[in-house]
Amino acid sequence: MKIIVHFSFQVYDLKIKYKIDQILNTLIQDFVIPESDIKNDDVYVRYKFEVAYDIKLITTILENLNSIYEESLGSNRMSSTFRYFRYIYEYTDDERRNAELYRITSIGNRSELYLSSKSKDELITFCPSCLRNKKVTKNELMFNTSVIKKFPLIFVDEHMVISQDLADKFSEWNLSGFILREVRHKGSTTGQNAFQVIPTNILPPQNLIGQLSSDPQVKMRTCPECGVVEHLQLPYSYDRKVSQLMQDFNLTYEYFPINEETVIRHMLVSKKVITLLVENGISHNKTFSDDTKWSLVPVLTNNTV
Repeated sequence: MKIIVHFSFQVYDLKIKYKIDQILNTLIQDFVIPESDIKNDDVYVRYKFEVAYDIKLITTILENLNSIYEESLGSNRMSSTFRYFRYIYEYTDDERRNAELYRITSIGNRSELYLSSKSKDELITFCPSCLRNKKVTKNELMFNTSVIKKFPLIFVDEHMVISQDLADKFSEWNLSGFILREVRHKGSTTGQNAFQVIPTNILPPQNLIGQLSSDPQVKMRTCPECGVVEHLQLPYSYDRKVSQLMQDFNLTYEYFPINEETVIRHMLVSKKVITLLVENGISHNKTFSDDTKWSLVPVLTNNTV
């Protein structure tokens, strides 16, 4: 696995742009200075660039950008995302192919596949330190289930929902680690039988891979009380003994933020689930994505790191 650091922010002042260009041109080899978009004296500059993972370089870039940001406070010349950055994890073919668990991050770029429930979730206090809440779904999901007639697997909020036919197949395939809860239809069209897939197996705590365990940016963004990391999504990584504890549907022990206030556990599914969905035409791709295909993140273990 290779780590790339992606920076993205906007600037609205040519003097500030000049300072940033000088710094980044010095720190980053072959840095391409972005063009300014100027209309009626309004300035807009979009910075979007990537660098190879290097703690010293990342820290230096952020320290310099933060310094400029502090100097500009009150000028209304910078966006709130001025210092935005994230880590991108590029997995090898072997890591993708040999993974035993995957996180499903996309089932296609179609609005019909991602719906919102009309029933309300409950928020429970999760951490008094970072003031985050845990999202709990106590009631049945409620939405227009007629979409299930065309799409046997969808996501409602962050929950997987499947058709009656697919639920029968899950039983035939002897999949483990989940229960099904029937959802409620709401809409003027005829509803379909559909079920929320609720993982019941909670995995042990993950092992943060070596280079990230000592990363100051990760430590800075980790709540000391609950361990939730702010916006730096970390790779899923376990000791190899997780093979003895995993089932086909699993929840992470850790909680992850879905916004600044709310956290949930992530669902990780086995290779068996993905393989069967591919073989039965539900998923159209195992590991890569485009507008219509699935996107999966492989889970690393000691023998794949």
